[in-house]
Amino acid sequence: MRAWHAISGAARYLRAWLAGDRADDAAMLNRLRMCAVCPSMTRRRKFGRSRTLWCGQPFDPVRNISCGCLLASHKEEGAAVSVTVEGVEYEPAGKLVVGTEVCPRGFW
Repeated sequence: MRAWHAISGAARYLRAWLAGDRADDAAMLNRLRMCAVCPSMTRRRKFGRSRTLWCGQPFDPVRNISCGCLLASHKEEGAAVSVTVEGVEYEPAGKLVVGTEVCPRGFW
């Protein structure tokens, strides 16, 4: 089930992005700021460093609480929008960049 959630989510975001369904920088920044303080937000580490932020556990949705979607990744050079969470800069990714996506808790 987790693999299917990952594949279908990635395909949905790609279709939306290619169709022009994109959140503007202000919306992405606002969403990322809200997600960064949400109790459902989790971090995944790679080589001991925080690299990604997720809505709950990756690919494991919980109805009305979390969707299991990727929210942000470690900021890369040239990113226009970013938020610092516990000393690490993140840029919006996945769910946060698609204009019509919504928060499972209704925060945005």
